[in-house]
Amino acid sequence: CHCKDGEAHPAWTVSFKESGRTRNLTLPAADRDRVKALAESYRSARAAQRKWRKITREVIELQDRLLAARAVPYSPET
Repeated sequence: CHCKDGEAHPAWTVSFKESGRTRNLTLPAADRDRVKALAESYRSARAAQRKWRKITREVIELQDRLLAARAVPYSPET
């Protein structure tokens, strides 16, 4: 951080989207542990979502293959 007065020092920030723009917010020291835990929880949920979506795609592919294997082409009796 480069404060208006004084020397540069480290600062914790969190970035987020608001109205299509990236915003940065400096975190007070008292909030750092809580925000860190929230961020880890969010990353964990996103990872679980990615796994779930992969499994869902695989199930859909298996359903498509099963339907294709069970399809019987129509042939009129002559």
